[in-house]
Amino acid sequence: MRIEEAHSLWKSQDQNLETTMADNEILEIVKKRSTKFDEEIHKRDRRELIAVIPVVILFLFVFTSVPAMSKVGVVVILLSTAFVLWTLRGARRTRDEQSFQLPVTAVVREELTRVDRQIRLLTGVFWWYIAPLATGALLFVWGVTGPSWFMLGYAAFVVVVAMIIVRLNRTAVDRDLRPKRDELLDLLGQAESA
Repeated sequence: MRIEEAHSLWKSQDQNLETTMADNEILEIVKKRSTKFDEEIHKRDRRELIAVIPVVILFLFVFTSVPAMSKVGVVVILLSTAFVLWTLRGARRTRDEQSFQLPVTAVVREELTRVDRQIRLLTGVFWWYIAPLATGALLFVWGVTGPSWFMLGYAAFVVVVAMIIVRLNRTAVDRDLRPKRDELLDLLGQAESA
């Protein structure tokens, strides 16, 4: 039974009928979804790592030739990139094969916790991703240009980009993660009622 079929069956069941899936069916659904979820998270984290490499190289290259305020910005950017990678890694706890040997309700709850962790990560993207990097970028440009119209325009640009990133992350949560969470809650209800 595919997950879409199981989900449709669960959603469309008549209130008077008790339709239940066996524990092994629920485990198989969670295992397949968990594997795919891990792959998506690893791809996202690899993209972030690949994006960080040229940024770090560029800022290390210019560090000695910029004013003091810009050097502070470079340090903030470098520390922020390390913090971003650390945060992503901390939120990416993958499952091993042994974790699927637990009782079905424990497996589903563990997967629910993993999804909730990613929801918190993406909904809080402003605080752990955007604010630190934007602060460093603004300090860097301020050090190079000083107070100027360019600096004001750059700050406006940073704010617009930040708003877009926040919106994209919230959209991803609403489109991908909340439905996963709802599906897991349905499966948990199914497992607990069995």
